[in-house]
Amino acid sequence: MRVMLVYVSPQTSCGKFKKRIVPSECMMLAAFLKNKHDVQVAFLSDLSLKSSVKHVKEINPDIVYFQIYSENRSGALKTIRELRKECRAYIAAGGPFITFLSAETAERYQEIDFLIRGEPELTLHDICGQLSRKKTPERIHHSNPMLKLNALPLVSESDIDTMNIDKNEQYKYLLTSRGSDHEPILSSYPAYAGRVIRFRSARKLVADIVNFKKKYGIIYFYIRDDNFLKDKDYVTTFCNELLRRKVYILWTCYTDVYSLDEKLLVLMKKAGLHRIRLDLVSGSQRILNLYAPGVKIDQIKKAADSIRKVGIYLSVRSFTGLPEEAEADMERTLAFLKRILPFKCNVVRAHYIPGTTLYDEAVMNGKLLPSIWFKSSNPLIFCNEDPVVEDWKHEISFGVEILRQQSWFNSKNFVTHRRVNGKDSWVTDFIEGDYYLNTNQTAQADRVFRRIITVHPENCWGYLRMGKVKFRSGHFESAFDYYRTVTDLVPEYYGGWLKAAQSLVADGRFKEAKKWIEEAYRRNRYDLRIHNVRDVLRHH
Repeated sequence: MRVMLVYVSPQTSCGKFKKRIVPSECMMLAAFLKNKHDVQVAFLSDLSLKSSVKHVKEINPDIVYFQIYSENRSGALKTIRELRKECRAYIAAGGPFITFLSAETAERYQEIDFLIRGEPELTLHDICGQLSRKKTPERIHHSNPMLKLNALPLVSESDIDTMNIDKNEQYKYLLTSRGSDHEPILSSYPAYAGRVIRFRSARKLVADIVNFKKKYGIIYFYIRDDNFLKDKDYVTTFCNELLRRKVYILWTCYTDVYSLDEKLLVLMKKAGLHRIRLDLVSGSQRILNLYAPGVKIDQIKKAADSIRKVGIYLSVRSFTGLPEEAEADMERTLAFLKRILPFKCNVVRAHYIPGTTLYDEAVMNGKLLPSIWFKSSNPLIFCNEDPVVEDWKHEISFGVEILRQQSWFNSKNFVTHRRVNGKDSWVTDFIEGDYYLNTNQTAQADRVFRRIITVHPENCWGYLRMGKVKFRSGHFESAFDYYRTVTDLVPEYYGGWLKAAQSLVADGRFKEAKKWIEEAYRRNRYDLRIHNVRDVLRHH
């Protein structure tokens, strides 16, 4: 069958979904279905409703599947309603929103033929099989989870047909597991994917990374998985495999306060870990007791200290506007952030999500009606509508921003990092060189980045940063030579071609620059910097 998997992003900035990418789960679903079906994954968010429907009709699928979350429900359901008027394809919908509001959605949207609750792979495959045999599947399905994730094909080997998706961004995001042992207080994921954690093979994860680097030149990855550090043997295998295969990448991962181990952090950094994200929730113990039971402020401080001691940049996610939160709690959060010095803080205004305890209690207490999801077009339904919450959010964000320079590691920190990590830690060199570069200490930056090249000549990051040093110093020909080496090491990395072209333009070598920028454009048509350089070169 011809299957089309569609994602319509929310109309507001919601994390990574503001880019031309779809949730990683959609790509895993596509890889699973591709063995039996003709599959395309489409990102329709920056198209008009009319253009979206037109594209679907041109593909002429047998079935269209929409992945729906609470924040993108409005656009997705609107597209479904319009699509039904113009297209004869079957329409299926799944994802967390459908999982927890399947009955309400089915009643209001007769245009949807099939609603899938839970992980969609097995059920959508079964629906397609029944339709191909001219059978009529049930309308609402409770899907069985994929118990053995290693049975899923590697996305990197599946050659998935995509429409309007920036693959250079899409494939940066990796999942290592499904399921969660957390309580579904603020996140619906534990109730959606189940309470049993199922891991992919660490070696398969590395295989995906190697393939994505080779095919798309991706050299920075985000492991966006709260379970990643729960199995230390898993992480050890992953890091050792990266080191054994000399896969020079930088990466970010998530953690909780219980999973950190200083020895393991050292190994992770040696394998390329650059930044780690911790869910803070709140800097007020009173709020933590309600929304992160068992987590103590001192535990968070200890975890943050360990991360800083090893020399990994800390990002945190904090909430404000929770129902019981008062201004004093917000002030405690800001004060605590000043103690742990995160490099970045994502302040989330607390909102209701179907499938969470917070939402269920609001409905039970009459604070919220399920019908609000179909009456309101707002992507997020806030827990506290008081305008002061937005002021709190800005106050925390601004407070962290002015601490940014203090959060940087400095010369004194680097002495500690080298003692903890040993001499051969190229990520320490990388972070130290960036510090010198950002503080205009060019000679020191040159010295540190050059050491990466000397010790790890196959590591493109040393050449990238040396190119940046030379470009800032006005040595454009030398910068070009370093960036050209990047393209030799990672031919499909568009950034090497782009930066080489920029160096040639700065050096007045416009004819040569045109060839290099076209190579960058061939690899990535979405980067605005590439378009800007092409526009400049049209006049030369």
